[in-house]
Amino acid sequence: MSIRLIEISIPESHLASVVALAEDENVFLFDKDSSSPGRYLVKLVLPTKSTEQIMERLSKEFSSVDGFRAVILPVDATLPMIEEKKNGEDADQAKDEKKSRLGVSKEELHTRISDGAKMSGVPLLRCQRSSPRSD
Repeated sequence: MSIRLIEISIPESHLASVVALAEDENVFLFDKDSSSPGRYLVKLVLPTKSTEQIMERLSKEFSSVDGFRAVILPVDATLPMIEEKKNGEDADQAKDEKKSRLGVSKEELHTRISDGAKMSGVPLLRCQRSSPRSD
């Protein structure tokens, strides 16, 4: 099972809203820590398939909040291992997850594509040098 860690930096005045959002979602682990006076760092460990949904909710509710930041990190392993419940609804979700080709959120895709799309001078220089000169 693929899982992600979302770290959310949020002002103390919005902490209750983040806690309520985490309780609504399929979160395996929830932790909060006062990183500095008036600020909290909230950590959520959840399945990859839930990442996009919670990121959309976070963006919708907190993108205009000064000091809000959410970071998605891949999780290689946890101890003890997290076991998914297998009931009828979760079995359908498992089938949907198998159908998913990439298993990444749109934010991760955007970051990967934008990093890969940056043009450097090397390919341009190669094109210029390989084209015939008309002297």
